[in-house]
Amino acid sequence: MYKSIKLSVAFIFLAFFSAIAQDKKEFDDAVMNGLFEKFTKLQADLKAKKQYEADLEELVDRMCAGLQQWINQKKREQESIARNYKPGYNHKPGEMNLFPIWEEIPAPVPVLPEAKQTNFDLKYGSYLDKITLFKKQLSDQVQRSLGEQRSDQQSIIEDARSIANQNSIVQQMGGADAVMNMSEAERKKAAQRAVAQTMSNPGSFAPNQDAGMKVMMQRMMNDPRYREAYNKMSDAEKQAELKKYMGNAQTERNDAAFEQMLKDRNSTSNAIHIDQVLGKCLQQMQEAAKLYSDGTRLANDFYSGVYKDIENWYKRAYDALPLSTTREKMGLAALIKCRQTMLYAFQQKEAVTRTILWGLSKANTKIAFGEFNDLIGNYPWGKTKKASLVDAKYTESKCAQAVTSLYDEMIRMTNESERLTRIHKGQQEQFELIMK
Repeated sequence: MYKSIKLSVAFIFLAFFSAIAQDKKEFDDAVMNGLFEKFTKLQADLKAKKQYEADLEELVDRMCAGLQQWINQKKREQESIARNYKPGYNHKPGEMNLFPIWEEIPAPVPVLPEAKQTNFDLKYGSYLDKITLFKKQLSDQVQRSLGEQRSDQQSIIEDARSIANQNSIVQQMGGADAVMNMSEAERKKAAQRAVAQTMSNPGSFAPNQDAGMKVMMQRMMNDPRYREAYNKMSDAEKQAELKKYMGNAQTERNDAAFEQMLKDRNSTSNAIHIDQVLGKCLQQMQEAAKLYSDGTRLANDFYSGVYKDIENWYKRAYDALPLSTTREKMGLAALIKCRQTMLYAFQQKEAVTRTILWGLSKANTKIAFGEFNDLIGNYPWGKTKKASLVDAKYTESKCAQAVTSLYDEMIRMTNESERLTRIHKGQQEQFELIMK
């Protein structure tokens, strides 16, 4: 879905860019001179003033048509994605769910007079305080959880030694302790000998399992339903299930070792699954950001070009104004106000454009990390005890780091929203100052 949208947007971007460039040609000196002529005749004529405003608005709408068409296309794409999106998990009360607080991210205020009246502390500051508190609470929880794992120096050393000893090459070299006591030359020679032995007879280093146990392990690995059913069995049921596969095997059975093997396998599978979800969501968020950046670049090119045209026209119109006997430019006040009406008309449109792009980014990003939001809903926060911190099976810190990154994205989007609203406020204040 994201890749197809990415290709279609790239194609549409080029087509609309050409159309928008064509639209801008309508806003030349002749058009702006005509607007200035109308503006100078307004004075106290309310009817003429309304006609001027209507003519200006119609002109701006026509010029923005290409950009608006591109925006509408992106809105339709996002609405289609939203309609087809279904969360993979139904969050229960009390479980972590980032969607509700993501939806609370305060949007920019696109109406310039309303932006001037905005209470920034109430609208943006209170939300930022809320997210900052959530970050602090999560950080404290992770620190408490880390303290309940095998996090002391001695445990970390022992766990690292144990993991190393599970490696067949290290085993052939005499174990981790032996390797640590070797010189550099001895380690190199022992490693070369161990690799050669392993390559010549790899089966000799496989775990000592009978055929029945291997079959059961294979089913555990490849059949999620069977694995889930087995994990829900009572101890007696698990013993009976083991006997079905072990049959009349002569090899001495170690049920405790087998249970530990299953537990390790599940932990490893869970860690791999989390990595896969995080990688997928990150990629989707990057694609969502690309769509936003394309729209922003298009808007930047269009509006900056329009403002530059207005400024260049103003300079030429200023130079053309006649001088009074006191060497003052006659009609300068009207020219300044006329320029301001042009700028304000486009600024109003730009404020709406920027707000829509921001909203599309917010909506697309939410769906992009949806699978991770599903995962953390029933994640066992704070329930893992005495886990090793060196074998990558302890995933709470990794999940918490990803949640923190999303909190940071909420803060970034809020800051961007506030920045846009402050720009809109300043534009309104500038308009009122000049037009008074």
